[in-house]
Amino acid sequence: MYADTIAGTGSIRAVGGVGGAASGTGNAGGGGGGGGGGIVLVSASVTTTPPTVTAGVTTVNGTVVNSALPSTASITPLAAWLASNTVAVRWGGTGTGPLTYDVRYRKAPYNTGAFGALAAWQSGAAATTANFTTSPGFTYCFSARTHGGAGVSSWTAETCTAAPLDDRSLTRSGSWSAKTGSAYYRSTVMYSTSSGAKLARTGVKVKRIAIVATTCSTCGSIRVYLGSRLLKTISLRSTTTVNKRIFLVSTFTSLTAGTFSVSVYGSGRKVYIDGVVLSAR
Repeated sequence: MYADTIAGTGSIRAVGGVGGAASGTGNAGGGGGGGGGGIVLVSASVTTTPPTVTAGVTTVNGTVVNSALPSTASITPLAAWLASNTVAVRWGGTGTGPLTYDVRYRKAPYNTGAFGALAAWQSGAAATTANFTTSPGFTYCFSARTHGGAGVSSWTAETCTAAPLDDRSLTRSGSWSAKTGSAYYRSTVMYSTSSGAKLARTGVKVKRIAIVATTCSTCGSIRVYLGSRLLKTISLRSTTTVNKRIFLVSTFTSLTAGTFSVSVYGSGRKVYIDGVVLSAR
């Protein structure tokens, strides 16, 4: 007996008995001249290359056998400021599931305007929203990324919000009264009817200033300063009473330092000051 094989896809050889053999590529048969029945051997040689995975696409011998959608992340823009103890942060993403998320943040205090190091907040979270507890006088910036079948996405751009400094953190001069209640930012408010009565905070370094106040049909007006510079005069009069209303006062092109103050403008009408936004963004 003998065996003869040729390497190659679909190559076939017949093996005959002693005394007679028939051979041929692609034939199966017996030989003449006293040859016995043939046994067919099939020899196939297949050249393969290892699978490759690029951007979630698996390829074998140039053929795509699995395609995972690239992971992307998104985060919902936040309001520039919120008169609340917490902020609802929302994020999401696309890709081949299941998807999980990381969310990080950094913060800057009102008196330096400098952001600290990034800190992890959510790690491998399946949820796409959570409430973040803020501290008064800080600006917070959040970003997110997605983990999916195609790997980890890039971080999103930041979205930022500022938590107001509470009225109780301001230094009083002139006649002011303190009031508490759940309708107010951090449950406190200061009010006065005395012209020139002032609330101040030294050593601020900000890009934007806003006032948190109550408006009403009998409310008066205020003036807001940075140092000796008058930034804005604001009327707090409205047809209905609105608590925790936020008024943009001024925006600066770069971090600006000084002493913030707000004073009662005119007398006989109450002004309610609930807080001040001193934002680093």
